[in-house]
Amino acid sequence: MRPAGAVILFITTLAFIVSTMAYALRPVAAAMVPAADYTSGPLIEIQIQFLDLAGQFIQPRVLAMSGLLTVTWLALGYHAIRQFGAEQLDRVRGEGLGDNAVLIAGLLAGASWPWLRDEHPMPSFLLCLLMLAGFLGAALRNMRLAGEFRNSAALGFAAGWATLVTCALFATLLQSELGAPMTLATGVAILIAALASVNVQLRIGQTISFSIAVIWGMIGLAAGAVTAEAALAMMAVLAIAVIAVALVRVTT
Repeated sequence: MRPAGAVILFITTLAFIVSTMAYALRPVAAAMVPAADYTSGPLIEIQIQFLDLAGQFIQPRVLAMSGLLTVTWLALGYHAIRQFGAEQLDRVRGEGLGDNAVLIAGLLAGASWPWLRDEHPMPSFLLCLLMLAGFLGAALRNMRLAGEFRNSAALGFAAGWATLVTCALFATLLQSELGAPMTLATGVAILIAALASVNVQLRIGQTISFSIAVIWGMIGLAAGAVTAEAALAMMAVLAIAVIAVALVRVTT
């Protein structure tokens, strides 16, 4: 990448890291929200559970999720720093800023959507989709070029994290906007994440960083949900098994 392109990518990566870190350090609201229904007859308490699944990833409360977010920051930072060393190779190819425009757009969207998700859920979700498209598009492109200098594993890991976050935000929207039950919404999100991960893994072959990020997130989700909702933990474990089968297929 030419120097100007490398600088812009580095700045947008730094903006993403600082923004998401600032959001992660905000006070965390309760993930499970109980409610009571008062009727004209005897008091009947109905426990309505709302799981902020997206918050599990962007405001982690367990060590596994904190580690996943931290490694995502490190992976993106590592990729951005390495672009300064790729200058000579890209001059030969004639590549420049335009080749990383998708990743830059994804980073800017990723820096913005968490701050909008409480007050403007739909615009936030659209920005999250843009982040996923940017990370995944950049990862797939770099994996095709990985034979020379490119480091595809770092972007693959970030794309795996973005896949989980987007599916988690979708589950949160299903609950908050459509009133879907917590277990149903989370189950749909886990199913989408698992199927998407298998599809991507079969495309990228032996580069396993994408699936490692997804499995890591599923483990964190299972660990965080096992005491609150055993069904969610079971679904996460089943998703891990499905992804593991795809990993075995591409690595053997």
